[in-house]
Amino acid sequence: MSTLIGNTQASGVVSARRPSFFGLVQGELIKLSRQWMTWIMVLCLVAGTALLQVIIARFGSTQHDIQIQSPNFFYSEMDMTLLIMRAFGGIFLMILTAYLIGMEYQNGTVRIILARGVGRVQLLLAKFTALLVIAIELCVLGVLYNALLTLITLFALGGNLDIISKMSSSVWSNIGLYLISMLISFVVTILMAMTVTALGRSLAFGMSIALAWFAVDNIGTLFLRLGYMFTKQQFFLDITAYLLGPVLNVLPAKMLPQDVRVSQTFSPWIDISESRALVTILVYALVFAVVSIVITWKRDVHE
Repeated sequence: MSTLIGNTQASGVVSARRPSFFGLVQGELIKLSRQWMTWIMVLCLVAGTALLQVIIARFGSTQHDIQIQSPNFFYSEMDMTLLIMRAFGGIFLMILTAYLIGMEYQNGTVRIILARGVGRVQLLLAKFTALLVIAIELCVLGVLYNALLTLITLFALGGNLDIISKMSSSVWSNIGLYLISMLISFVVTILMAMTVTALGRSLAFGMSIALAWFAVDNIGTLFLRLGYMFTKQQFFLDITAYLLGPVLNVLPAKMLPQDVRVSQTFSPWIDISESRALVTILVYALVFAVVSIVITWKRDVHE
């Protein structure tokens, strides 16, 4: 009887001390905030954006667009600064994801966390939630920072901010659509990095595969184009519409009106609709989510 009572009391103590999901998320955010690597990457992103803004301000077309109060100024700002933010922000999130998951296995700290009553899938979802919070913060703070730099450019070149009040609501709506496409890119990037890191259970494996994924996707379109040129088989061009990197690259252009031009580097060699691009991205996201959860759930931690 005393043994039964003792076990019950011990079980109650473990249950009481089991971290909550929100506590786990907070712990992951604190963990990332204390890494020097995180802040170095943030500083690089801030400095790079500021440098790009200086380059934009030196364009002759920039001052001309401000003087005639053309919306092209804001679209140029959107295309260049947010493109850099989307590309380097994605790399930033891939590195953080690989670090947050891979280091737990590499250092063996995952066993300590699991010994406290945290489930493997619960821990994975907490890490994903923390990274999602960072992605949202990156979008919000990045927009505010770019807006500040834009205001400085407007005042330096135009002497006033009258152009803002004279822009139609469609301009701000289109910029909002671009931001939505950027957030979609961030989310699927996190899921991809989470999946490959959960598969390899190693920081080096997760980071190398995650960083190589989009490079292989994008450069692969060039080789597929060569394949079409040599064989004249449409298959080589069709397959580019199912590669994640090129589809993410073309998503902003498909979400925005046709008269709003945005950069499309390494896009699919065939034309795809907005709905097809979104469905393709959704399928990738679901596959990444299911694979990472199943792998984490089925594979025990022995190392």
